[in-house]
Amino acid sequence: GADGELGSLWKSGSGINWLMDQLSNQDPDETVLNVFICVGTNGGFNLNDPIDKLVKLTKEKFPSATIHFIKGSFGWGGNINLSEVDLVRYGQKFRSAGANVLKNSIGKTTNPHQELSNYKLIADEIKYIIQ
Repeated sequence: GADGELGSLWKSGSGINWLMDQLSNQDPDETVLNVFICVGTNGGFNLNDPIDKLVKLTKEKFPSATIHFIKGSFGWGGNINLSEVDLVRYGQKFRSAGANVLKNSIGKTTNPHQELSNYKLIADEIKYIIQ
């Protein structure tokens, strides 16, 4: 789509509530086998985010899919004081809700839009999962 949007379920800088709103308008699709979610960065990996509701809604809309969580980035902007521990705790909330948590993360960076080395590791992990 325009401006890099990949359908209606992707929007840079948007959080869980936006994603759940979009999902609620999504028709169920049993052909989708994997869903990869990367949220939390812009909200500071808030452990009060409705992660369980997001995973449940995603599974309702994509009943054949395995839900995967990609850990985001920290060390910049409003996340400058966060650490890998915050990322791991946030990922544990996804795991507890029934999602698979990818091993690799975007990780600590001063600019997640320019420091892209970890994106290759994430892409390799996704390729392995979907083959």
